[in-house]
Amino acid sequence: MSDREVDITVLLTLHSETLVAGPTLKSIEAAIAEAEMAGWVVERLIGLDNPSQPCRDYVDQGAFHNWTILETAYADQGRVRNHLAEQAKGRWLAVMDGDDLCSENWLVEAAALLKSPDGARAIVHPELNWVFDAGTYVYTNPPSSSNFFSHSVMSTSNYYDAICVAPREAWLETKYAHRAVKQGFAYEDYQWAV
Repeated sequence: MSDREVDITVLLTLHSETLVAGPTLKSIEAAIAEAEMAGWVVERLIGLDNPSQPCRDYVDQGAFHNWTILETAYADQGRVRNHLAEQAKGRWLAVMDGDDLCSENWLVEAAALLKSPDGARAIVHPELNWVFDAGTYVYTNPPSSSNFFSHSVMSTSNYYDAICVAPREAWLETKYAHRAVKQGFAYEDYQWAV
């Protein structure tokens, strides 16, 4: 990592992903390349949480050598993200999971928003989510300032995926809640977004 101040730290969480992490990594690296061409300094952090041996083997290949890999045993995605946020050097953090994809312009556009006068405490979500696993559909993620955003909808459903970029302080001030599956809580992204 350069002696220059880090602008963006990409936080990627993995636990059992193998081949599905390939397209994820390719999309993130394309976004990082665009950000670096625009002059941003980007740090790469992977949180391997209770990784399966195939996941460990998959990450132990050349494509991941530019990444700092931190292994944890939380069995809790939120706690892994909290840990990564504490270790990150970037002023902004970009959160992704091992089965997510992003567009090439994602980090550049997020950084442009965050460096604007209105962006000091913004959380930047993708404009669209394209879901292609169990079903195939696209949905929009309205900003909370939009006329299409409804606080009553947000009280029962999550507009936003885990993917977002925000100042590091957002994660240091508001940590993800610990997963408590036996007590009925396992949706840390939703609570964090609220």
